[in-house]
Amino acid sequence: MARFDLNLLGALDALLTEQNVTRAAEALHVTQPTMSGMLQRLRYQFDDPLLVRNGRGMVLTRFAASLVGPVREALKGVGSLVVADTAFDPVTSTRTFTMMASHSCVATLLPRLMAYMTTVAPSMRLVVRAQHEALERLAVGDVDICITTDACGVPPGREAAMRDTDPERKLQSEQLLSDDLVCVAGRTHPFRPRSGREAYFASPHIGVEMAGVSDAIVTAHKAHLADYRPAFVVADFSAIPHLVENTSAIGIVPRTLAMSALRTHDIRVFSAPIDVPSISQTLRWHVRHLDDPAHKWLRDLLLQGAHIWSEAPLDPADAGARGETRVGACAAPHAQAAA
Repeated sequence: MARFDLNLLGALDALLTEQNVTRAAEALHVTQPTMSGMLQRLRYQFDDPLLVRNGRGMVLTRFAASLVGPVREALKGVGSLVVADTAFDPVTSTRTFTMMASHSCVATLLPRLMAYMTTVAPSMRLVVRAQHEALERLAVGDVDICITTDACGVPPGREAAMRDTDPERKLQSEQLLSDDLVCVAGRTHPFRPRSGREAYFASPHIGVEMAGVSDAIVTAHKAHLADYRPAFVVADFSAIPHLVENTSAIGIVPRTLAMSALRTHDIRVFSAPIDVPSISQTLRWHVRHLDDPAHKWLRDLLLQGAHIWSEAPLDPADAGARGETRVGACAAPHAQAAA
């Protein structure tokens, strides 16, 4: 291969992504003849056609397909050099971060994160996406940071030891918080913890379809009722408080989500009459961001804020023998994080 012209790196990425000269030109805001010329130069540089005709469209050659990951990685490395600033100041930074998190995490953590960033980092921007192929999106650089929900007993970073693949080895992780699972039901629901397991299983249950987590919850229930299965299943914990509010159903959600939902839903929160597992929220990022001061600032903020949030005080007036909890006014995490 002739000596590669780094000025063509962006064009190569656009062509590999779009697999179409016209769309690649639009992505880079250049004319189609200009992009066609860059494609010809790239073909010469790699001694490979890269894109070949297939019916009415074009597809990548085998060699071009092998370049997708390395090219994206190279562009992210260049981007890190451009944005790296050893004198990072959140007050003046205009950095944009893309974060991936579950709906329940967004409902509980994002309001406090926004409150802090609005005050301390007014020009920074945060784009939050729903969880989808989180580890893969981190590996290729589509996402800067993600928060995943893991079944209890799987420590951060365990996946790297279980699957010896290149993307996994390059991912960093740290436990954000460990959360108990608690029951939620409508305020007028007749069940009380002292009612016992029979009454608990007599109510319809709402389950959640989350890999690992849902299996752990169902397994805990099947230890007491062999043919247990929830009557309703939703995609995320955040929907459950709304669904139980005016129905006869009982749901299980993380304690932090339950405390937040008490402010906006007419529900009760109580301990399950059986042993249920805890879950953990894990912060994950790619090693390319390890020494990025702006990224480290965001990671530290999330880790510190989540710790404060998880220890928010409960109002003992509504707890006690009934096994119910009611959250009082929680201190704003940005106020404590700034201390």
